[in-house]
Amino acid sequence: MSFRHQRVEELIKRNVDTILLKEMELPKDVVITITHVKANDKLSDADVFVSVIPDNQTKDALAFLARNVYNIQQQINKKMQMRPVPKIRFVEDKIPAQAAHIEKILNEIKKQDKK
Repeated sequence: MSFRHQRVEELIKRNVDTILLKEMELPKDVVITITHVKANDKLSDADVFVSVIPDNQTKDALAFLARNVYNIQQQINKKMQMRPVPKIRFVEDKIPAQAAHIEKILNEIKKQDKK
């Protein structure tokens, strides 16, 4: 992966994060975190991976982001100094949930070993 590719992914991550924090009215009692961005080789599309707390609000948060993707894309287009700007799409990041599940299993094993 080239330096430019990494730089574009990082800029998209920062810009989306800033837009969500400062310019969007997020649903109450929901925390949306941008974990990473994966752009295709041509930099025409980018998947923005999000983690949602609490887990049971993930579908609602992704629906909220999908409804507002046009506005978010427009703001990113204004902020980034490149053309064309990759088209963004929000995707659930399942890695934190998987890590929590593995940690839970490891804790159960530790408890059983102590007995």
